[in-house]
Amino acid sequence: MSNISLLTTLEDYALLNQLKRSLNRHNITHYPLLYQDHEEMVSSAFKQRMIQAQELQAFLIKDTTDVLGYIIVEWVNLKQRGALKERQYAYVHDLGVNPIHRNQGIATQLMMHIESLMIHHQIEDIELAVHVDFNAAIRLYEKLGFKPRTLRYHKNINNHE
Repeated sequence: MSNISLLTTLEDYALLNQLKRSLNRHNITHYPLLYQDHEEMVSSAFKQRMIQAQELQAFLIKDTTDVLGYIIVEWVNLKQRGALKERQYAYVHDLGVNPIHRNQGIATQLMMHIESLMIHHQIEDIELAVHVDFNAAIRLYEKLGFKPRTLRYHKNINNHE
């Protein structure tokens, strides 16, 4: 039996950080311009915002012995600026599942948890970004009804990556 809980303590953060570190190996290898190995996977300001659990929240899904996965979501209240409309939406910063627990519906459970919170708070839109070669994640998001809206491009003028 697994349960989803809001991260609010340094002990919970340590569990999240440990799982993020193990999952980050792929990113370090494939995106060396963006990721590096580090003891702390997020900045201290980001960590504090998660622990305060107001507009930035992290949820852990655990069973009796293990952290199965996590999701980090920001509740964005965008004020009107020029052509941008005022709106509220949820932004998923990160979603990760322990590799030994993949393909068991954990990521879907986490996303459904966020969607239920959105309904409770009357927020209708959810956004996220995903690397183009994270095929399993893309399949999950498409299965959950996400549609691509933008493409983000990158060019390194020294290495042409």
